[in-house]
Amino acid sequence: MTDVQTQSSTGEAAPKPAGKPKPVKVAGQVVGILGIIVSIVLVVGVLLGRGWVIGQVDAVAATVDAGLARADPVLLAAETKVGDVKTRVEAMVQAADAVAANPAPPPALTGALSGAISAVTDRYASLRSGYSDAREGITSTIAQLQGLVRFIPGVSVPQGPIDALAALDTKVRALDSTLSGVFGGQPGSQAIGELATAVSAKGNELLAGLDTVASAINQVQGTLAQARADAAGIASTIDSVMTILTVVIVLLFVYIALLHWVLFRTSRAAGRPAA
Repeated sequence: MTDVQTQSSTGEAAPKPAGKPKPVKVAGQVVGILGIIVSIVLVVGVLLGRGWVIGQVDAVAATVDAGLARADPVLLAAETKVGDVKTRVEAMVQAADAVAANPAPPPALTGALSGAISAVTDRYASLRSGYSDAREGITSTIAQLQGLVRFIPGVSVPQGPIDALAALDTKVRALDSTLSGVFGGQPGSQAIGELATAVSAKGNELLAGLDTVASAINQVQGTLAQARADAAGIASTIDSVMTILTVVIVLLFVYIALLHWVLFRTSRAAGRPAA
């Protein structure tokens, strides 16, 4: 009776004690906080990953550029050796012509021819060794460049250096075959006059082959200079792609974090008792 009178005198019902927040609302707040934390961690991971990838790409690009740069002086040395071999071959042809023009060449002429052939052999061995070193270095560098762009769509290694190197290799092998014809015979295995005539003819072929090799070396040098610029462009393209992807992914995680913030605020507001 007293309670009824108290309620009627005040005109308001006595407030009910606040109940415990519902588990669903608590779970919403927990999920919201965890989502925000995970999104922030992923953003940091993406930024660190971008820095690492770009660092690796720049390191490989620097290695490729250094490898291509090292090939240039080696090719210049090979070109110089081609000129040296050419000089020796010209001397060999002159000695062979002198022997062939004499029905009974004196020992001095045959000795000069033998010495000229030996000089060509020595100089050509040096040229071949230098070319092998240059070819190995260029091939290794191009392989590194191919590995750099293997997983980048729309980006490919320039074909110019590969084709130029293949053409040079073909000409060098032809030069090897011509040289083996020059040294195939020795005095005593056939008449010295016939041998000298054959050496002279092969020597002229060798001179023409050396000219084509020198021209091919110049072509390789030009393509390598372009390849250095292309390699730098490829590295820049990869950096740009990585930056764009990073921005897109970071924005996505920021959006996800905002959604979880909204979830947290909504769950928290829903858990408050009404006034």
